[in-house]
Amino acid sequence: MLLFYTSMRLWWRCFNSNFILLSVFVGLLAAGCKTSKEDKHVSTLRVHVQTHQDPTGHYKKVPVYRDKPKYSFYIDPSPFLTEADLSQASLEKEKGWDGFHIRLQFDHRGSLKLENITATNVGRRLVIFSQFNKTNRWLAAPLIHERIADGKLTFVPDATRSEAKLIVQGLNNVIEKRRKRNKWF
Repeated sequence: MLLFYTSMRLWWRCFNSNFILLSVFVGLLAAGCKTSKEDKHVSTLRVHVQTHQDPTGHYKKVPVYRDKPKYSFYIDPSPFLTEADLSQASLEKEKGWDGFHIRLQFDHRGSLKLENITATNVGRRLVIFSQFNKTNRWLAAPLIHERIADGKLTFVPDATRSEAKLIVQGLNNVIEKRRKRNKWF
């Protein structure tokens, strides 16, 4: 009985010291892994195609440019591309002037959708919406000049550079979360 009692006392001593070491390690790990608000920020993306006014009222009229409300377009309320179809988003400087643009690279499925829609709707516009940092905004309505076969959509957003940076950061955070989630399936 004395042997059992002694070994129990020693086990509890080891348990206490191991528990303390584990607590300190977890505390240091948590302190070193702080994420900024930008790392948690997410953005949405909705790409619609311009349509004509519909007498049934199915299509929706949306104002795209904030400072020029005369630019409104009718769209189908269902987007054909979303952030789920993206593989990368970037903010790039315009060559030759102090502007910037957002470049979206779509995955294989998104590229096929973009190619199909742009091939059949030359002369119409892609109407782009995003929700970011508690803001909902119609960002742009670039004209479709030709079929886009490479899956890259570039546009100048109706946003400041800091807003555009938030949009791109949020889209890339969504892409990264999706990659991590899909890694296990």
